[in-house]
Amino acid sequence: MKNCVILGIAIILCFSGFSALQTLQSSLFPLTGLHSLSILYFFATISSLLGPIVDQKIGLNWTFLAVSLMESLYVLVFHFYHPAALIACAIFLGLCLGPTIRVQKSYLSRNISRLSYVTQAMRNKIQQRYLRIFFLTVKSCYFWGHLVATIIMEYSGTTDAGDLSFSNSTEGAVTMVQRTEVCYERLCTNGIYPTEIDTDDVVSSFPIISPNTTKLFIYVFTPSIVIGFFIVIIFLEKVEVLLEQDPMERSLFYQTMRQIRLILIDKNVRLALPMLVFIGIEQAFIFGDFTRAYISCALGLQSVSFTMMCLGGAHTLGSIGVHLFSQHFQRPIIMAAGLVCQSGLLMVLWLWTPVQDDAAVFYVIAGGWGLCNAIWETLTLTFLASTFVDDWQAPFCTYYQLQWFGMAISFCISPYLCAEIKILALAIFLAVAIIPYTILEFRLHQRSRIQNRTDML
Repeated sequence: MKNCVILGIAIILCFSGFSALQTLQSSLFPLTGLHSLSILYFFATISSLLGPIVDQKIGLNWTFLAVSLMESLYVLVFHFYHPAALIACAIFLGLCLGPTIRVQKSYLSRNISRLSYVTQAMRNKIQQRYLRIFFLTVKSCYFWGHLVATIIMEYSGTTDAGDLSFSNSTEGAVTMVQRTEVCYERLCTNGIYPTEIDTDDVVSSFPIISPNTTKLFIYVFTPSIVIGFFIVIIFLEKVEVLLEQDPMERSLFYQTMRQIRLILIDKNVRLALPMLVFIGIEQAFIFGDFTRAYISCALGLQSVSFTMMCLGGAHTLGSIGVHLFSQHFQRPIIMAAGLVCQSGLLMVLWLWTPVQDDAAVFYVIAGGWGLCNAIWETLTLTFLASTFVDDWQAPFCTYYQLQWFGMAISFCISPYLCAEIKILALAIFLAVAIIPYTILEFRLHQRSRIQNRTDML
C-alpha cells in the first residue's frame, strides 16, 4: 500500500502542471495549441506499444526521468512560446507518456502479486482495492493542478485584449457579451471556422496571458515535477522485474501486439470499445472546446482554471461516489444515471448561449461533466479489472490507447468545427456507443446474478 500511495503522489506532482496547462492551450494558441495536443496524444497512442520493452530495458526510474524532463520543457514553452517548440515538445512528451503509463501499471501489478503471495489473500479483492486507490489518487491531479493554476492566475492577473479600452465595470460587462457574439457569429459561419481569420477578430476574441503568470507557472510546476521525480528515486521501493520466457522466443513487441489482438477480439471488450473512444472524445471537448468557446469567451481566461478545478473535484468525488453506490445499486442503474446526466449536459450546451451573468452555469456544467466522466471511467475500469484478473496491464494500456486515440481525433478537428457541430457529433457518438455498452452491462449483470446464486449453493 505504501508504494501505491508514493507512486500516486509522485504522479500528482509530475502531471498536475500538464493537466492544468493543457486546458489553457485552446484559448492561448487556438490553432497550434490544439494541433500540439492532437500530436501529443497520437504519439502517446503509438508509443504505448513500446511499453513492455521500456519496462524491461530502461525501468521505472529512467522512464520517470524522461517524462519529467519533457514536462519541464512543456512548462517552459508557455513562457518562451514558439509554434515549432510547442509541437516538438508535444511529440517528445507523447513518446514518453505511452511507455510511462505501461511502466506504472507494471510496477503496480508486481506489488499486488507480491502482497497477494505474502498475505495469501484473495488476489481479486486486493487488486480492486489497490487499483481504486491508485486511480483515485492519479485522477485527482486535475483538481490539484487547476487549483494551483487558479491561485497563480488570481495572484498575477491576466490581460484580456478585448478589455484594454474600457475602464468601468458596466462597459466591461458589455464587452464580454460583445466578445461572445464575436466568438460565435463572426468567427464561426455555417458550423465551420474560416481558414483565414481577420487580425482584428483574433485580437478581440482571444485572451492574452501576462509574462508574470507564465513565469510563476515555471517557478511552481517545474520544482513540483523535480520533487515528484526524486520521490520515485528515493522513496519508491525497488521491485524486481520478472522476465517471462516465451517458448517460441518471440520479440516483446510481437508479444505485445498479440496481447492487444487477444484483448480486442474478446466479445465483451468489443462492446466497450465505442464507449472508451467516446470517453476520449468528450474529454477533448471539455478541455479544448468548452474552455475556448464558452469559458474564455464569456468569463475570460482567468476563469478557465477555476472552472476546470470544479470539474476535477467533481470527478474525484464522483469516482468515490460511484464505488459506494455500486455496493447498493446495480451497474445498469448507474449507467442509466450517467446517460441521463450526459444527455442533459449536451442539451444545455446546445441550447444555451454563454454570457458573463450566467457564471454559475459554467461551474455546474463543469461539475456535471466531471461526474459523468467519473461514471464512465469507473464502470469501464472495474469491468477490465474484473475481466482480466491475472494479467490486466495490457488491457489497461489498451484502455488508455483508445482514449488517447479519441482525444487525438477530437483535438485534430477542433480548430475547424464550431462548438455546436461538435456537440451534435458528441450526441451522435454517445448514442452509437451506449447501445453496445448497454448490452455489455446487462451481460455483466446477468453474470453477477448467476455467480451470486452459485455462491449461495
